[in-house]
Amino acid sequence: MSLASFQIVRGTATFVDRSVTPPATLSMTDLDVRLRGLSNAMNARSQVQIKGLVNGKSYRFTVYA
Repeated sequence: MSLASFQIVRGTATFVDRSVTPPATLSMTDLDVRLRGLSNAMNARSQVQIKGLVNGKSYRFTVYA
């Protein structure tokens, strides 16, 4: 199975950790997620780029796997 590309534009996500008191909340907005070359073939290489705001601060990173 393979997926050439996948993209989320201006997405949002919120994570809440209720295992701690008070609960910790992580809010992500203006998410731009780009995935390229996803495959379950041996030795396949994929790239994931994520940028957006996390609790109001800008972040960007790229992962190659």
